[in-house]
Amino acid sequence: MIGNLFKIIIALILGFFVGLALGSALGLLVGLVVGFFYQEIVYSGQELLLSIVLALLLAGLMGSFATQSLNKMFETEHNHIGGALRCAVIGIGVIFFYGIINTPDPDAFNPEWYFVPLGYCVSIGAQIGSIIFAFFSAGAVVQDLVISAANLRKARERKIESKNELSFYKSQNFSDDDK
Repeated sequence: MIGNLFKIIIALILGFFVGLALGSALGLLVGLVVGFFYQEIVYSGQELLLSIVLALLLAGLMGSFATQSLNKMFETEHNHIGGALRCAVIGIGVIFFYGIINTPDPDAFNPEWYFVPLGYCVSIGAQIGSIIFAFFSAGAVVQDLVISAANLRKARERKIESKNELSFYKSQNFSDDDK
């Protein structure tokens, strides 16, 4: 029992750090691309839409990647599109917690502002990734523990069943010589 709890805690911690690293890296890539178009986004007043789309995009990509990687590690058959859709909800939750990109005065656009989406994407990517990978890895470990416990229970039942059959045949005095 303690060993299983320890496995789950280790999966949470490792999933957190893997998600933190992968979320930051993916946020960096997405933030670089968005940075090229940030001035046009600011002038059109689409910061809210940009924040929501970035959160959904990062969460969907990381959810799909987490599902596919856990499918390979634990040999399961989870749908990566379903993982992406579940993680989109996490992305929206992070938006409500973290906030949106806000530009106070679009007329005073500064060249350093091109780095705003980069920092924003890295930070929300790290938050989304750490949540997704931590929960997905802990969930996969719990699922693996439940499946192994069910298989162990079935094996014990089969062993008891075979002992009962063997005792039945012994009580009937069956042997190879009676043929």
